Amino acid sequence: MDTDLFPMRISDYLTQLKDHQNRNQWQQTAILGLALTNALTAAVLLFKPVPVILVPPTLPGEVEIARNQGSGSLKESWGLYLAELLGNVTPGNAAFIERSLGPLLDAGIYPEVMAILAEEVDALRMDRVSVKFRSREVLYDASLDRVYVSGEQTSQGPGSVPESRPRTYEFGIGFRHYRPIVEHIDVYSGEPHLKDTQRRNKEASIPPRNPT
Repeated sequence: MDTDLFPMRISDYLTQLKDHQNRNQWQQTAILGLALTNALTAAVLLFKPVPVILVPPTLPGEVEIARNQGSGSLKESWGLYLAELLGNVTPGNAAFIERSLGPLLDAGIYPEVMAILAEEVDALRMDRVSVKFRSREVLYDASLDRVYVSGEQTSQGPGSVPESRPRTYEFGIGFRHYRPIVEHIDVYSGEPHLKDTQRRNKEASIPPRNPT
């Protein structure tokens, strides 16, 4: 047996062993780096506000909402929903409207809005008048963060001729934990009191809605 081969084999073995150790060390470093990267990515995703895609009650398209902020389109949609809710109050659906509207109201305006709604229902009941609101246009004023829903209100008493007049519902709508909160309501005759209005979907007219 050639004994000169043993030093060479030992040298080759040591070289290969060192190569394996270097590769293992590099792999461990790479794995540690990937683990740290994944941990950082998970932390960013965990604490980053994630937008939620919703289909609002009165629009067929999707809109985006963050935790405490909604897009103008989403606010327009909720404004239209609220206007048609408030504009078609009757003694028969008053309880339903109170249940639907109440959870959406900011605590600062809740008592006043509920009191006005009750007074309106009492007046309609006493006068036996029916009121209908047909929306015509929805506008969003970005500078004031206001939604304006304009349309035609028609009132009619027993045996009387229907009387129609332009009417506008103005809303300030915020969002808290993805939920809409109505912070401002104003109702007046005539056209919207606008400042810097952004018209959305101007070409697409809103079909009148018959109260159910």
